[in-house]
Amino acid sequence: MQYPHIVAVGGLGGSGTRVVARMLQMLDIYIGDSLNSKLDNLWFTLLFKRPAWFRAMPEPDEFFFALNLFRRAMEEGLTDNLPNGAEARLRTIMREAEEVGFFLGVTPAVLTELFHSRRYDRQLFRGWGWKEPNTHVFLPQVAATIPNLKYVHVIRNGLDMAFSKNQQQRANWGAVIGNADVHTVPLTPSVALDFWITANRRAVEIGRVIGPDRFHLLNYDRLCASPDGEIRGLLHFLGISAPGADPVSLAELVAPVSVGRFRSHPDHGFTAAQIQAVRDLGFADAVD
Repeated sequence: MQYPHIVAVGGLGGSGTRVVARMLQMLDIYIGDSLNSKLDNLWFTLLFKRPAWFRAMPEPDEFFFALNLFRRAMEEGLTDNLPNGAEARLRTIMREAEEVGFFLGVTPAVLTELFHSRRYDRQLFRGWGWKEPNTHVFLPQVAATIPNLKYVHVIRNGLDMAFSKNQQQRANWGAVIGNADVHTVPLTPSVALDFWITANRRAVEIGRVIGPDRFHLLNYDRLCASPDGEIRGLLHFLGISAPGADPVSLAELVAPVSVGRFRSHPDHGFTAAQIQAVRDLGFADAVD
């Protein structure tokens, strides 16, 4: 019997989403063939990681064209099966990406590969899903369109994330979901933390709206400190149990990296309000 849900994984870049993607693979959930080294689904990247397009608030039919094409690529494959006009629209998206210098890692060779992508093999996989950190930006639309969505939002200590070199999401989406002037305000750890707070508060609020059966907040710091409990919580949310779900094997994928890095910056300059916001988002024991 096929798995009844579609699983998506998102979070700010560097939050640990790749580990969860590997877990999905071990659970026999197909996350695509066209992936980069971080296991991002490049179909999703190509179709949605377009800040200028999203800032312009695309017409609903444009958004749903992209989402439906994504689902079709994953569920049916597109070899000799592109909907009318889809290839031309995809090539327009590619040109737009090149023009703004936002190449996304989707090269012409990858685009050709995407055009000839195949569906997941229902004999080999229990179901399908994807990992792409930027998914949280589009979560309201995705959740409204995919009623059987199970979304996993990965979050790690914002004080550590403030010192991460991966601040691309703020550059891409700060003006969209954070009302930030990303072009004139210098990027400092405090500014990075403000975006982390805004983006994760937004995701948690969307989670409250769509409900706990469809939204799961996975704390990466707790996953590193106590993988068994966090993994069992994830499996419960996904509704996957033995056989085929071994928490011990999944825990072997967890490798703590740069946890507590903010402690190397004692003069970080974060405000009491910022630190309280980090506590409120699940890191009460990891900010002192």
